[in-house]
Amino acid sequence: MDDFTRSLHDTVLTAGAKELACKMGMSHVSLLQRTNPNDDQHQTTVGHYYQVLMHSGDLTSLACLCRDFGQKLVPIETTEVLDMQTALMRMHVDVADVTRVTFDAMVDHRFTQAEKKNVLNEIDDAIRSLEALRVSVHSA
Repeated sequence: MDDFTRSLHDTVLTAGAKELACKMGMSHVSLLQRTNPNDDQHQTTVGHYYQVLMHSGDLTSLACLCRDFGQKLVPIETTEVLDMQTALMRMHVDVADVTRVTFDAMVDHRFTQAEKKNVLNEIDDAIRSLEALRVSVHSA
């Protein structure tokens, strides 16, 4: 928890407490007090924390919070918006590749580590294609 509170305070200082507080609609003194890791009375609300992240763009404190829970902060890959027909065809090609690679791997009734890696890579490609189709349907 100490790493989290210190990194949040560092973010406020680095981003400039006066500028950041102005964007958040509060005084910089209040913001500094709420994020001060040495003040037992400090209380940062989730709303204030969200605004600090949004206005500063610094996710260091969020990464610290994730580490405290044994997790890792990983950015989401953005998916290109395609027309639905192109997205549908790519999805079918990638699903067919999964079928082909998996079938080829099973022909000799052995499943090597290299074959497993190839199948998993093709599955990942198919999942990305499905996500691209989802984005295309939502944007239609």
